[in-house]
This record gives sequence, structure tokens and C-alpha cells, in this order.
Amino acid sequence: MTLKVGRIWVLISAAAFGTMSVLAHRGYAAGLDVPTLMLLRFGLASLALWAVVLTKREPLPRGKKLGMLLLMGVAIYFAQSYTYFAAIQHIPAAMVSLLLYLYPVIVTLFSILLFKEKLTVVRVGALALALLGTALTIGRVGHGDALGVILALVSAGLYSAYILVGSRAAAGVSPLATTAVVTGGTALSYIAYVLLKGAAPITLAGFGWGAALSIASVVAIGGLLAGLAKISPVEASVLSALEPIVTALLAAIFLGEALGTSQYAGGTLILAAVVILVRSGQKEPAR
Repeated sequence: MTLKVGRIWVLISAAAFGTMSVLAHRGYAAGLDVPTLMLLRFGLASLALWAVVLTKREPLPRGKKLGMLLLMGVAIYFAQSYTYFAAIQHIPAAMVSLLLYLYPVIVTLFSILLFKEKLTVVRVGALALALLGTALTIGRVGHGDALGVILALVSAGLYSAYILVGSRAAAGVSPLATTAVVTGGTALSYIAYVLLKGAAPITLAGFGWGAALSIASVVAIGGLLAGLAKISPVEASVLSALEPIVTALLAAIFLGEALGTSQYAGGTLILAAVVILVRSGQKEPAR
């Protein structure tokens, strides 16, 4: 029963993550730009997370760990979220989600190159599948689409850096406190950005979509933490493959976006590569 509940929480988390691209598109249609939408997302989510942390009296990180976690939020997660939500303005949301899901593959490459992890036959096969899947997913793109692809790949690379740094910075720290610190740091960066560059006008509809995105973020993060308390990170990683599937379905229903046959085939290969990698023993930290 415990395993079943854990799996349900992770699937809820993946579904919540999968709604974010569609919610962001609605926010853009209401007149918001990327920085203003992200300010609402992280600002409101940060308030909710810190309220829970303080209510539960979660132990907070200190010293070097606190500094590293703040850096993750202020720099890495700020840049990752910006590039991801900018990418969906140029290419279909489902394509962005599939390209982001390359991050376990990139983490594996970094682990092999930087940390001298063993390169097995299984990993070589999975990496080859991911490369072929990426080529099929991208296909032949025009100039405008190329910018979206670049932004999506940069976002995946940044998220890989977030995973690698986080696996060390968050060791021994409450997952809830870690999330609150990182989210708060990201919110501070967007506050600074908006103060320097200015914000888009926030209408009632725009605020509503920003709040919805914030709620989805809290549900996604909370569901993942609840699930990880009951199942292994490896199983959670595999179940999280539901996210790009949900994104593709919602984008087709609500945004009228449709991927081609080669892109669906490429996405399938990417997801297969991820499942093979995590099943082969790649310990992927949770987001």
C-alpha cells in the first residue's frame, strides 16, 4: 500500500509539471512576459513553501550548504526556468518538454566525463538512443524554430547542472527546506530582473494564470517529495516520464499543437533512453 501511494504521488507530481507549459501559454495570452510570469510563479510558490517550512519548523541549511543552495536558485534555476519558458514561445510545448527530458542523459555524460563514472555497454546504447531521438525530435527546423530548440537544449543543460550541484548541496538537508531555499533564491532573481528591466502589466487574468502556475509548482514539488518518502528515486524517475506525455496531450487539446510522426518517434526513443539509464543504476536526484 505504501508503494502504491508513493507511485500515485509521483504521477500526480509529473502531471502537475506537465500542465505548466499550457498554463504559461495562457499567461502570455493575458499579456504577461516570461520574467513577470516567472515572478508570479516563484514568488507565490516561495511564500507557500516558506509558510510550510516555518510551520513545521524544518531545520534550515547553514553555512556553505546554504550558500550553494541559494546559488542554485539565484543563478542556475533562474536561467533554466527562463530559457524553458522562453522556448515554448518559439516551438511546440511538447517538443520543449521532450528536449528537457534529455537531462538524465546529460547528467550521465557529465558523470562519465567529469566524475569518471563507468561507461558500460548499456549506457552507450542508451546514449545512442537519446542522440537518435533528439535528431528525430528536432528534425528540420526553420530560423525561428532554431532559437526555440537552442533555448530548450540550454534549459536541459542548465537543469543537468542543477541536478549535479544539488546532489551535493542538498545532501543531509531537508528536501522541503532545500526546495524553499532554491525557490526563494529564484524568486529574488526575478524580483531583481523586473526591478531593472520593468514588468509587463499584470491584469486580473494574468495574475490568475500566474497563480495557477504557482499552484501547479507547489503540487508538483510537494507530490514528488511525498512520493520520494515512499519509493526510490530511480522508480520516481521512471514514473516521471509521464510529464512530457501530459504536456503533449494538453498542448494538443488546449493549444492546438501537434507533433509529427518523426517527433513522436524521437520522443519515444528519448524516454526509452532515460528509462534504460535510470534502471541501469543512474541515481538521479529529485527536483
